[in-house]
Amino acid sequence: MDNEEQTNLITRIKVVGIPLHIVREENFERVVEELVARDALKQVMLVGLWDVLRTLWNRRLRDAMERAALVIPLSRALVYGAKFQQKRLPSRYHAFPFVIRFLSALEAHGRSLYLLGAPASGIAVAERNIRSTFPGLRIVGRYSGFYPATRESDIVTAINKAAPDFVLLGSGLPGKEGWVRAHAAELRGGLYLWHAQVFDVLAERASRRPEKVIERLPGMVTALITHPWRILRGPVYALYPLLLIYHRLRNL
Repeated sequence: MDNEEQTNLITRIKVVGIPLHIVREENFERVVEELVARDALKQVMLVGLWDVLRTLWNRRLRDAMERAALVIPLSRALVYGAKFQQKRLPSRYHAFPFVIRFLSALEAHGRSLYLLGAPASGIAVAERNIRSTFPGLRIVGRYSGFYPATRESDIVTAINKAAPDFVLLGSGLPGKEGWVRAHAAELRGGLYLWHAQVFDVLAERASRRPEKVIERLPGMVTALITHPWRILRGPVYALYPLLLIYHRLRNL
């Protein structure tokens, strides 16, 4: 059964068997501080419909979502799915504003940040932009992505020595969102968030899509505009309504 779980600030539901967390706007800063204060390794995942459907064949991704401290929906389809399954409706966020609010909440409490995984040509730019926007946020280290495998152990050691409260991860990491779980036994703690496009915007390698456009167009449409080849994912997306019906009937 897909039972709901709730704390004072966070509600955990499941849509097609995958956990999503409900974080209300008014509780945002308190949730960030509560997560950072926990003495354990924690991961925040920003997921769209495609990410949820990938769990059908990607067991590591499914495991990462199950273990994550927060799984935040970016897709309107996931909110509709919660409604169809008669669950509490999660708040939908957009990736870049979510991360900016996260950094603002960290700054308000004098927390620290480590940057990892941006392209070498952009990580210095990202650091400069973060420092100018959040002067009270302590950046305790950085390392670019696309590094040789022989550097992996040194990077993990550097993060552990710096002991950051929050680690922002970019597209240059092997395993991408799975990097955190792959090193869970080595990392001593901290809060981790991976998202490719957010780092690219901070590094001024990509422009930020206007939120009005994101709101008006379905996520699949905006994705097709920038990545037309994703039309080949159509048959997989067609499974989503069937999964919703199955899980609703299963919980009657």
